Amino acid sequence: MPVSESPASWLTPSLLEKVAGGPVRDFEAKPLGAGDNFASAALRVRLTAADGKVQNLIAKRPLPPEVVDVYYPIRESFDVEGRVYAEILPPVHELLRSVGRDRPPIAPRMVHREPEPEPSLFFEDISFQGFRLADRASSLDADHVRLVMRALARLHAAGSVLLHRQPALFDNLPRMVCEEHDTFVSGMLEKGMARFLRHAEQWPEELCRRTVAKLRRLEPGCKQRLFAAHRPDPQGFNVALHGDLWTGNMLFKYGQDGKPAEVRLIDYQISTWGSPCSDLMYFFPTVSGEVRLRRDDMLAEYHDELSACLRELSAPRVPTLAELQAEMRRRGFVEVMHTMGCTHIIMAPHSVGITFDNIVDLHTGDGPHPRDLALDQDAHKKVAKQFFAAWDREGLLDSLLEQDQ
Repeated sequence: MPVSESPASWLTPSLLEKVAGGPVRDFEAKPLGAGDNFASAALRVRLTAADGKVQNLIAKRPLPPEVVDVYYPIRESFDVEGRVYAEILPPVHELLRSVGRDRPPIAPRMVHREPEPEPSLFFEDISFQGFRLADRASSLDADHVRLVMRALARLHAAGSVLLHRQPALFDNLPRMVCEEHDTFVSGMLEKGMARFLRHAEQWPEELCRRTVAKLRRLEPGCKQRLFAAHRPDPQGFNVALHGDLWTGNMLFKYGQDGKPAEVRLIDYQISTWGSPCSDLMYFFPTVSGEVRLRRDDMLAEYHDELSACLRELSAPRVPTLAELQAEMRRRGFVEVMHTMGCTHIIMAPHSVGITFDNIVDLHTGDGPHPRDLALDQDAHKKVAKQFFAAWDREGLLDSLLEQDQ
């Protein structure tokens, strides 16, 4: 089989024939852009079968264990994504189809899953359908967030019913933000909080000084506080969680007016089950400051879709909006911690050059730490101050401090 020049030696002829379902005439492969994929090696692949049929795919495999395994169980997480696509998303879509809510799809289609010893995953490349990443540096505006809220609500609703009916499907799904992964959480979030606060202490506004003082009081024991905020209540309302819902894990299709028309949620490597607030509070640090100030409106839109789906699916439990808001407040430290530890990474332009090592707060190169460069971006500082204003208006930090008493 003649092949085009490729940087991906692991794309062997036998593997490509499995993916294509027969003989392959040719293929081309190129890496995804820097900063588009932190925890896997991913390629865009154009595969031409012997009969001339062309498939445009995204091919993923785990990074070498020595790169990230000290901090992040990459092989385990990679297996989770394969399980979710093979065992959880299909019945989720079938449940939604049964009530006429399966369109548009929540996620791209998985084309092939290659098992051990050299696991890999192949997905349809929906960029050829017009989907692309949103501009991370600008954060997500209200039009983007509404689409995400509706898609997430459908995933959560069908996932909640599936969890109730077939709980064994969710057995042994790992939790990333928990005591077992203390090293990762310490590097990314605990040290990220400390780095964030060192920068925020230099901001001159009175609101910033008051907010940083409260955050400093929440800093001791912040990991344990975060673990508790993410920990599910087996007696509560629980759903199938995406687990890593940030701007880099959603693709949008835009209309002729330039506004987003559809969204697909991608990358399910740390999916698990738990309170829907774990996804919601993780997601909101990726939105614009203006949208964060209107969070109640966005949450109401999410709840409208969630409750309608649950009722149509004859779910055993449909939480009220007031119950959801109370749960968001109880778990508010998730948003606070991820805002400090993640938002600057999410908004950093590719020119900052953030790598996985930087995410867990390592830096071996010359010059300033890339996370410091990201924290110094004017766009990030603007959003952080808008979040400070929202927390102040809601009394969120005061509420969290009261929980300690």
